[in-house]
Amino acid sequence: MIDLQILISTLLASIMKTVFVSDLKEGDAVDEIFAVASKGSLTKYKAKSGKWFDLFLSDKTGKIKSKFWGNVDEDLTEEIYNSFSVGDIVSVTGKIKGYQGKSELNIDLKSGDHINLFDKDAISLEDFMKKSTRDIPQMITELRHIVSEIDNEHVKKLLESFANDDEFMMKRYSQAPAGKTWHHDFVGGLLEHVLSLIAMSKTIQQSHPELNLDLLIAACILHDIGKVVEYKITTAIEITTEGRLFGHLSIGYFMVAQRISEMSDFPDDLRLRILHMILSHHRELKQGAPVTPMFSEAVAFALIDDADAQSQHMVQVVEDSKEDWEYERLGSKWNWTKSMDDNQ
Repeated sequence: MIDLQILISTLLASIMKTVFVSDLKEGDAVDEIFAVASKGSLTKYKAKSGKWFDLFLSDKTGKIKSKFWGNVDEDLTEEIYNSFSVGDIVSVTGKIKGYQGKSELNIDLKSGDHINLFDKDAISLEDFMKKSTRDIPQMITELRHIVSEIDNEHVKKLLESFANDDEFMMKRYSQAPAGKTWHHDFVGGLLEHVLSLIAMSKTIQQSHPELNLDLLIAACILHDIGKVVEYKITTAIEITTEGRLFGHLSIGYFMVAQRISEMSDFPDDLRLRILHMILSHHRELKQGAPVTPMFSEAVAFALIDDADAQSQHMVQVVEDSKEDWEYERLGSKWNWTKSMDDNQ
């Protein structure tokens, strides 16, 4: 039964998306394709038979919480639930309703709504993954120019071994996101974050010339390099098995340590400093850092990294919000998301 539904939805649904999450408003009837960003558990109704589940559907413009309301046929609901996974594309019909001040997509079997697996080969991936607004090839060129101006020959050689590797830079580093949800969570996000950090490092170093700028730039480029392994991009940002087992700090440490070990004349003091800055850039143990920053450049870099991440996070919150106030459950705080009037 499900196979027939997949075939029908694939044949009838539009290959190119025409309605995006950012277009949806309360009262809208929806008939569109979305990526499955997350999926909750099957839950029994409290007062009647049947099951329901919630999920987040997404495209390049954002995510919307959705609820699938099953009926008394629990087997059918379970069959539908098991027919798709996170990262899949689904064809959906339903209605946008308001709930606790937010819009949700309700998919109700009793109303004839559906959610069916859709053929990934029939879609344009660019409709589903948000991408940096900056030109990625231009950012690569900018990064390589910065590396070419490094004074320390050992730092320069190390950074060039990554930056000038076309396969690594073009297909992995420049495409990677810097996060899954918090900041720069889009294609090219890591590279955009790195260039922002380099600009901030240069500003800080002007006020504190005793800081070693080459070391700060090395930290900017290498601190999150493990994210090229931690994340993979399908129709959403997913965490790999290696990412869950080791995390990007450990992965990045080993990637850079391995590259340094291949450079016979690399100074041991410099090796220790660079690897320490990778492991300590989350600044606090409770934030996942195995060690806290222990010298000037490490302290400065951890603060710079946090400042850019937090600032970008708030920029994205404001951009994505449709209200003047948004409650952030992860941070357990309210955010004022009303855009500032430039004419005041």
